[in-house]
Amino acid sequence: MKIHVKTVMSALLLGGILATASGCTSGQTNHNERGTVKPNGFATPSQMPHVANKTTPNDKHKLHLSSKNYDEVGRINRNQLARIVVQVPGVEHADVVMNSTDVLVGIGIDNIGKRKIIEKQVYSALQWQYPEYKYYVTSDEELHKKIIAVNERAENGYNTQLFDQDISAIAKAIAYSQTKP
Repeated sequence: MKIHVKTVMSALLLGGILATASGCTSGQTNHNERGTVKPNGFATPSQMPHVANKTTPNDKHKLHLSSKNYDEVGRINRNQLARIVVQVPGVEHADVVMNSTDVLVGIGIDNIGKRKIIEKQVYSALQWQYPEYKYYVTSDEELHKKIIAVNERAENGYNTQLFDQDISAIAKAIAYSQTKP
């Protein structure tokens, strides 16, 4: 009797292992248009989800920004980023302008002596939550005014090439002001 129980238990255990290893599929395949990607499989561009609302200078269909597509750059918008920035201790108000890769943040602070510390905390808070963007944070009043001006132009409709040029020029100015001795 003991040999018979061992044989049955071994057969059940082997059957369970084989069923688990084979994936327990019923032999059906997925025939929808998008398909699914198997683990460790390769997804073709047609299977990848479409990333909407990315504005680039080469995009022929979006020659000008409107207030609707300006607020919808990626998975986050400038108003949501501004709310994150205002939650950092020491920040009184924030203005954010962004394109598909860069985010410019102008902040008003309550203690000018802690300017660099607060800028670093704002940068860290944003980078931690949304690392896909390159952040430029400044509390300099002149650069902050330029960020506000670009924001206003973008809300009123703005050529995307000029918009990206303005963002890169301000980003370079912010980077230079942070590395200046």
